[in-house]
Amino acid sequence: MSRCHALVWALLLLVAGLSATPAPAQHELTEEVRVKAAYLHKFPSFVEWPAAALPSDGAPIVIGIASADAIFRELERISKGRHVAGRLVEARRVDGIRGLAGLHVLFIGREMGSEASLYLKAAQALPILTVAEHEPIERLVILNFLDRGGTVRFSASLPAAEKAGLTLSSRLLAVADHVHGSPRDKK
Repeated sequence: MSRCHALVWALLLLVAGLSATPAPAQHELTEEVRVKAAYLHKFPSFVEWPAAALPSDGAPIVIGIASADAIFRELERISKGRHVAGRLVEARRVDGIRGLAGLHVLFIGREMGSEASLYLKAAQALPILTVAEHEPIERLVILNFLDRGGTVRFSASLPAAEKAGLTLSSRLLAVADHVHGSPRDKK
């Protein structure tokens, strides 16, 4: 095919909108990233931290992201200049256990793999809302994202929240897919 014909086909595809439409898997990933970032931005509204964890009224809520670059970028985008629970939200990349200092929320992406348990063990005794997307470790984190037929949901662990010294709002628990440690939890 000549270069001219290729250019004509490219223009036709562009005009028809075919080249601008993402492939379904790419679109779903983008939607999943947006939804998870929005959840991470809103979760702090439904959590009560010990007074020492939020030392002053002007202190931001710091959300650390480990091994989830797309979610970090989206969270950073939607958090700019916005307040949650009366505080600015600051998104921060976490690269190593030392990065946990000063966090209020820690999200551990599935890309982290087996290292996730190291981060969770380090965060267990700290007032950090831990959030992950790992089915096998769902009882080790406070909130865990779940895929329910293409819909992003989450489970909650009351024992993990209690261990971190955090209180989860009943409004948050009401929309959770499952609440571990609740009277209705049969597991």
